Amino acid sequence: MLFGGGYAIAAAGCVAPVFLAIVLRAVTFPPGPALVVLSAYTVGFGGLLLGATVAIAVGHRGLLDWLGRRQRYLDAVAGVVLVGAGVWQVVVAL
Repeated sequence: MLFGGGYAIAAAGCVAPVFLAIVLRAVTFPPGPALVVLSAYTVGFGGLLLGATVAIAVGHRGLLDWLGRRQRYLDAVAGVVLVGAGVWQVVVAL
């Protein structure tokens, strides 16, 4: 329950605009197609969450061990990505 609540809070900023766009678009449809659109969103998003939850529950220890052995490389990649994102922001702002 704690994981679900934490995920809901963390993902609200990313998920809310997409959810609102789909719901607002669905209300412009007749009831049948609106139900299909909302059902497709529910099944798709629910499937992703179920897959992520199962993967985390089953493989978190192995993933942490794998990531721990590659910490040095991951730090370097993260640094390059961070610098690249900063340079991109400067380029876009100019």
